[in-house]
Amino acid sequence: MNIGSLTLASVKFCPSSGKGCYALYLDQVKDAEVEESRLLQILDEAAHMGCQNLSLSGGEVTASKHNLNRTLNLMKHARSVGINKIVLITTGYRLDEHIDKFIGAGVDHIQISIDGLEDFNDSYKRSEGATKRAFNAINACREKGVHFSTNSVVSHSNLDLMPNSYNNLLMLE
Repeated sequence: MNIGSLTLASVKFCPSSGKGCYALYLDQVKDAEVEESRLLQILDEAAHMGCQNLSLSGGEVTASKHNLNRTLNLMKHARSVGINKIVLITTGYRLDEHIDKFIGAGVDHIQISIDGLEDFNDSYKRSEGATKRAFNAINACREKGVHFSTNSVVSHSNLDLMPNSYNNLLMLE
């Protein structure tokens, strides 16, 4: 069996826990966060099974020192066991402050979540300033030459807003 890609929801805590976020599901799971040693073992096993692509998400990978250090350790370990592509999935929360650390750990691509225009996105993410933080993250990626993309959860709530949201993103070019 060959595993082409693996996505790890590697941390539980997220300051926003928006309506479309993995963290909502993780918050419903009352179990403790998976031990880092077990996640490292999973990376070893995945690499042994041919995994070439790793995506790390959460919760929010930059929401605390614990989340940040855990994510950086997982990235470095993934590189050491031969995983070739590492993607970071984030809302952009504090990414501009920590982007050099992610570059140093071997990130190849950063996926930044934006689910609509500012008022909607901030409400959807349940976090005032979420859109501004996402755009700060986009600008940090551009300044550092890091490949990035945006990710949107489209639902009945924002379906009609998405064309305008994408047009606003295109204006950043």
